Formats: sequence, structure tokens, C-alpha cells
Amino acid sequence: MHIRAKKRRINKQRPANDVSKEEIDMLFNAIKSHGGYPRLKDLKGMVPALTPMQVTFALRYLQRTGAVEIDNDGHIVWIRQDRSDLTLGEVADLSEEFRRFADSSKQ
Repeated sequence: MHIRAKKRRINKQRPANDVSKEEIDMLFNAIKSHGGYPRLKDLKGMVPALTPMQVTFALRYLQRTGAVEIDNDGHIVWIRQDRSDLTLGEVADLSEEFRRFADSSKQ
């Protein structure tokens, strides 16, 4: 009877700085649901599934995309709120001259 040796499986490890879109969204939702201004050192406790390095890279991504703003003391002071009920007039950067023209044409 011949016994074959087991094939060794090579488990590819993820790079330490690899962060998926789902992990970034998980961190962003945890920040939004915090209910205040969380400190950067509190983020690890908010999302225990991420390593500290992954939290750092995800936070840098959120900061570069303008989703969060961080002050010099390490507090997240602004979080982007997605609003789908904005009108074109609220989003557009219109000059005062054009606004007066548009108001006069309504009358």
C-alpha cells in the first residue's frame, strides 16, 4: 500500500497595508455612528476587525477623499454626510448677478 504525502497549501498572506472598500466603509460607518468627535486613538476600539495599520491607511484614504477632517489635536471634527435631496441651486456656485437675473425673470 502506497501512502501519498499531503500537498502543502500555500496560504498567501495579505499585505499589512491592504485595505478593501468594505473595510473602509466599515470604518466610515463606525465614525458616523459614534455620536460626537472621536479621537484617532479610539478608532481601534470602534472597529476591532482592523489592525492599527489598516485603520491608519483607511483613515488616510478617507481624509484624502474629503470624507473626514482631522484637527491638530487628533479629533475627527467633520464627517461628510451623504444627502441626496440637494437641488441644483444648492449645489451650484452661482454669481450674485445671475441670481438677480434669475429672480427677475421669475416675475
